[in-house]
Amino acid sequence: MNVREVVLAENVLADPEGRLSFYSLILDRLAAPAFPGRLRRLAALVRWESPVPFRARAALFGPDGAPLAEAGGEIPAGPFAWVALFRDVPLPAPGLYRLVIYAGGDPVKEIPIRVEEAS
Repeated sequence: MNVREVVLAENVLADPEGRLSFYSLILDRLAAPAFPGRLRRLAALVRWESPVPFRARAALFGPDGAPLAEAGGEIPAGPFAWVALFRDVPLPAPGLYRLVIYAGGDPVKEIPIRVEEAS
């Protein structure tokens, strides 16, 4: 199970043909108007390559390490693009958040996200 790529955005939509459109890409940081706050949506596109099917999970952790949100799905063998969609994610404080991608129960990728107060 190999993570080929992870793309983060504040929202993702699929058209009738299954093409995905990402809105408000998150490169390494995002701004919140105030704390504590909420992120209405967070989408993580994870491109996998695996010789066998498995269960994937994505978990978002706050600056203090507390789990804030989780999404999971079944990944088939071969190349596959999976979207983990989180809704109403609490943002308790500014700081460094972590999105951790799991294959089965093993963490395989960690993405840091700096959350700051908007000026």
